[in-house]
Amino acid sequence: MTDNDKKESWFARFEAELKRDHFFVPWLEKVESSTGIKRVYIASGFLSFLALYLVMGHFAELLCNIIGFAYPAIQSLKALESSSKDDDTKWLVYWVTFAFFSIVEFFSERLLDWFPPYFLIKVLFMVWLYVPIEYNGSYILYHRFIQIGRASCRERV
Repeated sequence: MTDNDKKESWFARFEAELKRDHFFVPWLEKVESSTGIKRVYIASGFLSFLALYLVMGHFAELLCNIIGFAYPAIQSLKALESSSKDDDTKWLVYWVTFAFFSIVEFFSERLLDWFPPYFLIKVLFMVWLYVPIEYNGSYILYHRFIQIGRASCRERV
């Protein structure tokens, strides 16, 4: 597969994802119909602006924290109201991982604030933690590091 084929494949998957049932799809449809610009270009432009703002914006830290908190909080509330235990566990693992890295970040934040793309990288990291796939970042980090560390500490006590 050539690089061009990979780009086209990624672009086609991105475009297909923008047509699935997501909370932002009605807004994209409205903007697409009123402007005549394809939704994939609207979404790409918005994500590019968001990335640039996270690197250079005044309230990048606040926006970063909202992105890392809002979607997981909404999904956690939905999980609490559902009868399934699996989604509760998934979001609890996210919050444990989020808390762990919030503590780690506390000690390094002042150094990292001077690194311009810090908040962009942090947003990408947090989205990777909660992306709605089976083995997302929080699952991987929890099972590879946090759970092992917890078991190690429990043995010492």
